[in-house]
Formats: sequence, C-alpha cells, structure tokens
Amino acid sequence: MLRNVELVGPVPYTGAIAELASSDCLILPTLQDLFSLVVLEAMAAGRAVITTRYNGACELVRNWDAGWVVDSVDRGTLVAVLEEAAQDRARLRAIGKRNAEAAKQYDNAVVMQAFSRALIAMREDKGQALPRIVDE
Repeated sequence: MLRNVELVGPVPYTGAIAELASSDCLILPTLQDLFSLVVLEAMAAGRAVITTRYNGACELVRNWDAGWVVDSVDRGTLVAVLEEAAQDRARLRAIGKRNAEAAKQYDNAVVMQAFSRALIAMREDKGQALPRIVDE
C-alpha cells in the first residue's frame, strides 16, 4: 500500500506551476509521448521525475539521473519506485536540486546560442555561407 502518495491526475496548464511547487516529484506514467515538456518543467522547478521508457524525455531523466524511468506496463515496478521515492524525501530533494541546475542548460536562449554556434561551425567547416532570410 502506498502511503504519503497523492495521485492528483491530469492538471490544467494554468494550475501546473502551483501543483509542481506543492509536490515532491512528478509522476508521468505515459504509454506514448515523443517528448513530454512537463518533464523539463518539473526539473526546472527542482522536482524529481518518475516517467516511463515510452516518453522521449526519459533520456533527460537517464542522462541527468533526474529520477526514475520505469515500464508503465509493469505495475509492480511502478509501485515499487513510488514506494522508494515516498520513503526517501531527502533523496527527492537532492535530485530536485540537481535537476534545477541541469534544466538551465535547456533554457531557450542557451539552446539557441548553441544551435547558432553549431550552424556557424558547419558553415566554416564547409567554407559555405548559410542561407539568409530576407524580409520582403
């Protein structure tokens, strides 16, 4: 039996920030999702993440040790992870602190600067100019 675990279900976008702020972690047991932005949002909010291998964002969780990645079809494993997380709130806080720092690397300005540098490097490697967008 899970104690100290409240599954709130779907949350409207307008309430997501407040819900994340009042939670210890994000649980997203999706069966199919190319990349759940809410995983990155939870990381930025300093929360641990529990998601599934069917979520493209599970790579963030794996790469940053940002929480747990489970198989949502395996109910027993999901329950075991929920119990583990609920019993170790200090670990959840430590993961959340690390996640808040890791998420800074995915800020739009940081990502676009890295993308620009990559495009410039490609142009310089090939000795070619990048296409220009001209306002008409």
